[in-house]
Amino acid sequence: MSEISGRGQRRRLILFLDSGDTIVDESTEIRDADGIVVSAELIPGADAMVKTLHERGFTLALVADGDAQSFKNVYRQHGLYDYFEAMIYSENIKAVKPSARMFKAALGALELGEEDCSRVAMVGNNLSRDVKGANALGIASVHIGWTPRYPRDPADESERPDYTIGEPIALVQLAEKLDARLAAGLGARPDAFPARAASILSVHSPAHDGSPTDGNPADGNPADGNISDGNPADGSPADGSSADLPWQTLASRYAPILLLDAREPFRPIRAGITVFRKDGPSPSFNRQILLDPGRHACVIEYAIYWDYDIQHLYDLEHVWIYVGHQGEVVSCEASFHGRRLLGLNRSRDNLVDSRVRLYVQPGKHAMSPIEDALHLLPDLTSCCMENAGTGGLLEPAMFAGEFRAGAPADVDVLAERHLRDFGFIPSFDYAPWSWPADAFVRWEALREEIPVRMRSLIAQIAE
Repeated sequence: MSEISGRGQRRRLILFLDSGDTIVDESTEIRDADGIVVSAELIPGADAMVKTLHERGFTLALVADGDAQSFKNVYRQHGLYDYFEAMIYSENIKAVKPSARMFKAALGALELGEEDCSRVAMVGNNLSRDVKGANALGIASVHIGWTPRYPRDPADESERPDYTIGEPIALVQLAEKLDARLAAGLGARPDAFPARAASILSVHSPAHDGSPTDGNPADGNPADGNISDGNPADGSPADGSSADLPWQTLASRYAPILLLDAREPFRPIRAGITVFRKDGPSPSFNRQILLDPGRHACVIEYAIYWDYDIQHLYDLEHVWIYVGHQGEVVSCEASFHGRRLLGLNRSRDNLVDSRVRLYVQPGKHAMSPIEDALHLLPDLTSCCMENAGTGGLLEPAMFAGEFRAGAPADVDVLAERHLRDFGFIPSFDYAPWSWPADAFVRWEALREEIPVRMRSLIAQIAE
């Protein structure tokens, strides 16, 4: 199998694919007297999905319940048989999903072990089989809700998918996203932090709009001394102050509440976290972080990455939270078109518990504690409409050569054309955005992920 030529460089992500109502339309199956499927039609877009994933270098394995001959008949009928590097059938394994035997057989066929589950995604239509089985082994679960023939709502938490798509071709974009996570040192599942980081953090205060999904290491200590901060490993204060907390806990507890326009077409992808416990340069913004030892226990830098600004590909905005020795928010700063604004009103009326509320400029994502400040920008609306995409591909100095290398010569034109499709008139009606569980990573991990994402985006818009 997998003798098809023209394949791209092998990717990190491994994809296990179900068959019925994931690739093949079960309602079109024609069976012989023995119940073997002799022919069937594919779901619209499934053919392109399989071929595109293969061409882009993803390893594909069919992991399906049924008779081996049925699958051979259908996949040879449509010329897809050789796109899979392994085909695992329940008839041969003598078990059906969610049995771990099916998934372990696929791992074995690809010469992988259970330690590789973090880079595998199982895609299927059946919550009680595909999703439940994947979740039990720590494999990323992707539910394709193409058909109403099977339940779309999980019966319990064991059936809750990590990701959901509506049609086969949507898997291509999701696969790129998950492969970028792996390239950045993360797992394919959304709750997978970098390997050396502690587990997902627990909520420290009552949830409210805009709350992140988070958690806390059981012992309250960092996983190791290599977390992203502005100090050497032994530089943390020993007085039990907020600066002692793990970076994940700090990032979650003080995460800014971003107020997005109701028509905003883009969402932040990730926030790269750096915790400063002494003066030092920002790794991602041209500035020095200066602490007042009498007032500041630490400064938390959120480098907030977006794939898109309405005028160009790539956007990196920043928020800095200054935390006092008693855990109080002393001050806040936010990026505003290459400069910084104070993010905390004098009245502190935009501080909710320990989180600062910031208005995000529609399309451009500059931040301000006061909405009226955004209306001082003369191009506030025009940048989202007639001037959408005019910046093409933005490649800042710290990524010099990493985005444009190998890109089409007309990448700026392609980017502008692509972004014009997102043009909109801001509503100026704002609502808080909730940080997802996988939002916070060390800046170093995000620094590695961004070029991977950008090259993938460029390849997509160039198609």
